[in-house]
Amino acid sequence: SIKCEKSIVERRLKRFLEKFNIPYKNPSIAEQKIKSSRGIKEEFFDVFIPVESYFFREKDYLSLAIEISKKNNFKKILVVPCACGETVYSLIILGKEKNYADIQITGVDISSTAIEKAKKGEYSDYSLKNLTPLQKEKYFFKKENTYHLKEGYKKNCNFVDSNLLTINEKARYDIIICRNFLIYLKEKSVKEVLRKLFNLMEKKGILILGKSELSYINYWPYFKQEKENNLIFFRKKDG
Repeated sequence: SIKCEKSIVERRLKRFLEKFNIPYKNPSIAEQKIKSSRGIKEEFFDVFIPVESYFFREKDYLSLAIEISKKNNFKKILVVPCACGETVYSLIILGKEKNYADIQITGVDISSTAIEKAKKGEYSDYSLKNLTPLQKEKYFFKKENTYHLKEGYKKNCNFVDSNLLTINEKARYDIIICRNFLIYLKEKSVKEVLRKLFNLMEKKGILILGKSELSYINYWPYFKQEKENNLIFFRKKDG
């Protein structure tokens, strides 16, 4: 549940602040200390990045993104936040397997550590737990205990170390996948993020949110809800 997820993050945050002797009940001092040290800032971001995700997580929505792209001849997908790249590369694999490989995928995350790992494309056996042996062999090569994504499958991927609220709005995307991120934000920030996502989308673009975030769209009512294969997504309204 949302409440449970928030409590987990709060405990992580409290441990982080205690580690650096940052006052828990004084947000302004905490913000100043985090911003003033790159090392502290990086570790702060990592509090909100899973240590390791896995491929084909919530595969139904990833498949939906590829199917919509194929049907509408969409070419550009944005994944934000992208963590260590599992979602981006999952889309590449699904695109290959659904005979729609002509897509360009950009992954954005505020953590430079996560972005560097994504660029390397190196994962553990756990990250590939949902892949078949044939898929592992086709898309990866194994060296010692690490699976390395084959270089040919990285060429249509671009990873950017950036804050979502300051990302370049000149870029435009046909589909934006922003799942399980809004649940950590206050109402004001949710509105800012949805406005940013709206501005990053092409005309008739698609926004895919997490199942726990569907009601958040009410904070920025310029999307219309649609449904396909019992999966809910949002299309950018005209004007």
